[in-house]
Amino acid sequence: MLRTSTAPAVVLLFAGLLSVLITAAAESAPVTFNYAGSVNSYIGDQLVLDTVFPLGTPIQLSYTFEPATPSDPALSTPTSPFYGGAISSATVSLGEFTWHLAATSLYLSNGISVEANRYFATFPISGQSPNPSQFSVDSFLFQAGYGANVFESLAIPLTPPSPTDPFAAFAFSPGLVVFSKVGGGGGVVGTTLAPVPLPAAMPLFSTGLGLALLAWRRSRHFSTRLVGPTRS
Repeated sequence: MLRTSTAPAVVLLFAGLLSVLITAAAESAPVTFNYAGSVNSYIGDQLVLDTVFPLGTPIQLSYTFEPATPSDPALSTPTSPFYGGAISSATVSLGEFTWHLAATSLYLSNGISVEANRYFATFPISGQSPNPSQFSVDSFLFQAGYGANVFESLAIPLTPPSPTDPFAAFAFSPGLVVFSKVGGGGGVVGTTLAPVPLPAAMPLFSTGLGLALLAWRRSRHFSTRLVGPTRS
């Protein structure tokens, strides 16, 4: 016996709830950004860094952050929020060396002055040094600087900021690896960096998987309705 079915309404309701859940999960789940580039400059005492990391040496940066991290009111202003501990893990590979970095914070500013428009993170580094008798690695600085107010919101961006139009202080290097010299002094290896996009098929795969799940649930629901009750 064929009954009048409320399946279309149920499916629409399910689809609406699924959309809300997916959106909420995307906004709260950890996000990972990947960048790649190469050495392009040296600052200060080169510490023979140019022989260890010659121009063109590849660099990769990967870090994971919690987008729902609240800003720290003690260290933030209305146009410059500071997100303490937002980055849960990070890895920097420079040539043959790879450093796994500790949790760190994000600073996001969209002020009036050119220098204030930036996305900035400093990662402390402790680990293998290329030449421990001469220098040690201290930190990695990542920044995207801009010449205009570019952030639509001062919440942590969910898409990788591109280091374009850097402000004057770091006009040549959105990624800086800082070294200390044994006995005093220091130097910096400057690098280019650009976001590494996800493979084009990944968003399509996610969408297709969601549609397939929805179609399966819908067909299963209709099958149950069409069969109806059985007699014992």
